[in-house]
Amino acid sequence: MNVERPGYGALGSRDIAQLIAVADHGSIRRAADALGMTQPGLSKNIRLIEERLGMLVFDRSTSGAMPTDIGVLLLRRGRQILLDLAAIHRDLRDELLSETGRVRIGVGPIPAPVIAALVIPACQRDHPGIAIEIDIGTPSAQYPRVERGEIDMFIGNCDTVSVSKSTNVHLINEVAPVFLARAGHPLAAQRAIPLAALAPFKVAHIRSIQQFDDWYRHSVGVAIDVAYQCDSYDMLADAVEASDMVAPATPQVLAQIARRHTIIALDIAGIDYRHRIHCAQPAGRPMSRPAQKVLQLIEAAFVTNISLNAR
Repeated sequence: MNVERPGYGALGSRDIAQLIAVADHGSIRRAADALGMTQPGLSKNIRLIEERLGMLVFDRSTSGAMPTDIGVLLLRRGRQILLDLAAIHRDLRDELLSETGRVRIGVGPIPAPVIAALVIPACQRDHPGIAIEIDIGTPSAQYPRVERGEIDMFIGNCDTVSVSKSTNVHLINEVAPVFLARAGHPLAAQRAIPLAALAPFKVAHIRSIQQFDDWYRHSVGVAIDVAYQCDSYDMLADAVEASDMVAPATPQVLAQIARRHTIIALDIAGIDYRHRIHCAQPAGRPMSRPAQKVLQLIEAAFVTNISLNAR
């Protein structure tokens, strides 16, 4: 393939978006469907882009299209360019609209009740022009969305994810867990219950993390026996309320679900585990004004409501 003269290989955002679509979908046909284009039309565009660049971006085969080594570099830089362009557009819009805009947040199941009960009402009261969109999920599912620029931030535990240079992560606070049970649980009437007393009971859990499992094994003396796992504390409370399972949570979660369920915190002695709440956000570009306001509310909520439990 002949290399074009310098300057002829400049790419536009539309070109980059088409290249990224092919890489993400693994084939020109699937990318064309996602972009609302015809396959011949997209195939021609990709070929023209490669001719302008003087290099092959994709290796094509009957099974699809895979980026070449130079294509991987181009796509990585291209994704960042699109994120920067989107940030410029967003920042200009936010400058004009001040505190008006949409903030997209990925939230781990543990901090989700605090954000729903405290942050969202405070935002509507103090910043009525800001709309918040929340997607609850595990760190492994939500953190990559920060890297891809799909969400403004992730609030949750990042100890188990591989933090890249494209993302900033800072600790908001730490919280000591409590163990929830039904009011008539065999341990409910006891005081200063040793951790080993939990050993006979199965556990209902919100997407356990390895650090907690390791602590439980060391402190209780047996491996954690998770009999039920889900992403909703209301569903978890339904199961705990009707069984002898126990469930680790936070005092803030208990305060929310105790309004709808007959759930108590067992008086467990010697809990020295701390669940860390982080904020992950894209590096290299500032947050929008609305996102900054929402993050301030989140940090204030967790400092106010968790600090008594932190080391």
